[in-house]
Amino acid sequence: MFVNGDDQDLKILEEKIEIAIEDKKLVFISQQAINFPYWQYDGQQIHIISKGDIQKAKLKSFLENKNLVLIAEDKNYPLLNIFQITN
Repeated sequence: MFVNGDDQDLKILEEKIEIAIEDKKLVFISQQAINFPYWQYDGQQIHIISKGDIQKAKLKSFLENKNLVLIAEDKNYPLLNIFQITN
């Protein structure tokens, strides 16, 4: 998944996550990936043009039916928190 990517790329990513979970593999995701393409770091600051509505994030609808378990937290940089995705 990348900026200006098409919906096909998103569907491929979602399918790979589903398959990995079904195969009992551990799947991790960062808060930044959850919010993509919004609230993205550029160095140590949030890129000015990425400050948009995270409710429109690409993976939002896919992740609504998933459990996100906080695995690693950085209170100074919460967008770098890591979650495990489970069904």
